[in-house]
Formats: sequence, C-alpha cells, structure tokens
Amino acid sequence: MFKTLGRWSPILIAFFPLLLSAGCSTVPAGKDPAHEALLAEPPKEFVGQIELAFRRRVAFMDNKEIETYLTHLALRLFPPGKSEIQVELVSTTTAGYQPSVWAVPGGKIFFDVRVLRALKFENEIAAAIALAWERSQGSEFRERLIQESARADPDPMKVWAFGILENERAIESTVDRVYKAGYDPRGLVNYFDRIPSKTKGQLETDNEALKDKARRTIAFYAPLLNPIVRSEDFYKMRKRLERL
Repeated sequence: MFKTLGRWSPILIAFFPLLLSAGCSTVPAGKDPAHEALLAEPPKEFVGQIELAFRRRVAFMDNKEIETYLTHLALRLFPPGKSEIQVELVSTTTAGYQPSVWAVPGGKIFFDVRVLRALKFENEIAAAIALAWERSQGSEFRERLIQESARADPDPMKVWAFGILENERAIESTVDRVYKAGYDPRGLVNYFDRIPSKTKGQLETDNEALKDKARRTIAFYAPLLNPIVRSEDFYKMRKRLERL
C-alpha cells in the first residue's frame, strides 16, 4: 500500500492546492460581488434621482461658450473615449450651497459660477474639475448616492458630504491626473485657498490639512515641467464671464 502511495505522491502533491481551492469560495471575506458591481457602476436611475434633486435646487446659467470651454478642458484631463463628459455652469446662491464643483457618475460635472469667478488661472480650473471627478469615484460617495436616491426627497448635499480621508485619496488622484494632462498641479493648492473645502464635521484646520496633503503629493512630481496655467481660450472665457 505504501509503495502504491509512493508512486502517486508527486501527483497528489501537484493537485493538493487544487483540491483545497475546490472547496473554498473565491470571493474575499466581506466582499459582495453584486454590491461591488453596484458601486462600480450605479444604475442611471439612482444617479438620475440625485441629479434631478440638484437641478430643482439650483439655477443653470445659459452660456454655451463657457460650458464648451469647460467641457473641452475636462476632456483634456481624461484619455480618449470619455466623450460623455459634460460640464454645466450653475448658480447655487439661492440654494444656500457653499461654492464648489460637483460630479456624478456618468460624466456630468456642475461648475458653480462663483468658483469660476474666484479662480485666476486655468490650472486651478483643471484642478477643480479633476477633484470633483475623483471625489465621485470613491466607494463612500457611491454608497451615499445609492442610499440617498432611495429617499422620497433626496438631499444631494448629503451625497457630496466628503470626509477627510475621501478628500485625501481624491487629492492624490487629482494631482496625478492634472500633471499628466500638462497642467501645473500647484493649481490645486490655489483652489483650496480660493475655495475652502467643506468636510463632514469640519474643524478649522481641515482645509489647511488638505492643502498640506496637496503640497506633499505634488512634491513627488516636477511641477515646473508643466507650464500650462493659462491659455488663449482661458482669456476668451474670462471676457465672457465678465458679461454674465
């Protein structure tokens, strides 16, 4: 008997890991594939509920030239194939919202006109758009979107209430995206200076912490190799903005 086992032992050793894995689940502990897929691509109906709630609360600015400029700038930040991205200019003064830039999964970005007036350089605008996009990619954001969309009267600002860790992760991705697009990523620090970021349970030092995180992330890059801070289209946009 033992001689027989001896003959078969190399084969048993080879197949032993497969025998073990056959009785085990390939799903990591605590992971639900269906839920993960839901977060990766929230149904359009869920996204539509939040977008509709936002649209009901804000005013949309009718200036296609500025929106076209912002959309073209946004497309520069992404690889080819992101043609679904669209930037819309909004006014949130009557809604009582803090000035910001908001994004929803699927490519829609809402740019507050107060933010646009406050930003002085094109790389700051690029940073604002990239930050909004990266924030919308986080799983926590998408969890809130799914939960809030189920309510009878969803509050979009509860979906866009970002925590410190969410912002820090978004900052890392934003710096990388802006840098690779050819813009000076230090525009992100300027953006936080001009438009302080509000976080859940915010302390006075939170915005300084975000600026510090941006500076430390940028330190890994070579900002001076990316000179784009303004363009001819930027100056044209500013003139149109002055007429609004």
